[in-house]
Amino acid sequence: MPAIEIENNIFQIAGYELYDSVKIENETWEFIPGTTVIVEEKILSTGPCLVAIKKK
Repeated sequence: MPAIEIENNIFQIAGYELYDSVKIENETWEFIPGTTVIVEEKILSTGPCLVAIKKK
């Protein structure tokens, strides 16, 4: 998911074009584009990844 870094560990979710396309498929997103979130690094099967954990 594209995002813009606001400050350390705080990002604003981007991806409006992605959100519009999945709305048609009835998918629910926890954080919609425009939301400012706090992120932390998680280790996934593909390696380290920043993950939004809560709204700021």
